[in-house]
Amino acid sequence: FVKEKTNLRPSQVVFGLLVLNTVILILFQASTLIVAIGCFLFPAYLSFRSLEGEHHEHNVKYLTYWVIFTGTELVSFIFELFFGSLIFAFFRVGLTLALLHPKS
Repeated sequence: FVKEKTNLRPSQVVFGLLVLNTVILILFQASTLIVAIGCFLFPAYLSFRSLEGEHHEHNVKYLTYWVIFTGTELVSFIFELFFGSLIFAFFRVGLTLALLHPKS
C-alpha cells in the first residue's frame, strides 16, 4: 500500500517517520533552552545595563520582574504538573513580555 501511494519502500517511510520524530523531540527540548534564555538571560542583561546606566528609574521595574520571576520558578513544578510544560513555557514567555514591556 505504501509503495503504491508514495513510490517509496516501507523502510524509507519508517526511516522518514523516525527522523521526523527525532526532529520534533529536539525542538521540544530546545524550546526549554529558548525559554530559559528569553526569560532569564535577556532580563539579566537589561538589569545589569540599568544598574550601570544613568537612569535608575528602571531599577524598580527590573527588581519587580525578578521577584515575580523567582515566585514563578518556585511554583513552576506545580504549574507544569497541572498544565504541562509547553503551556507553562508560553505562560513564562507571555509573563516576561508583559513585565518587560516599556509601557508596563
